[in-house]
Amino acid sequence: MINGQALTGGVKRQDASDQTYRTLDGSITFEQVGGDLLVHIGSETLTVNQNFQSGQLGITLVDEADYANDLDTRVEVTTNPYLCACGRGL
Repeated sequence: MINGQALTGGVKRQDASDQTYRTLDGSITFEQVGGDLLVHIGSETLTVNQNFQSGQLGITLVDEADYANDLDTRVEVTTNPYLCACGRGL
């Protein structure tokens, strides 16, 4: 933990051109530079580990999923509170 925040990892946006991962709230940035993992919190930078691999020290870095496909978008709307959008009961 640093400044009361747990270092659990972050997500790299699909359109990112660098090796930068951010927590969901954006408060912590993880950057892989060479083999080092740099953690940026506010104006402070911490070098966590040389030759870092995702999963070490409980820090997981994940690439955002690619949702692109050739399928049509399908949305079902129901006003019945006892049915989910798939048409089956809850």
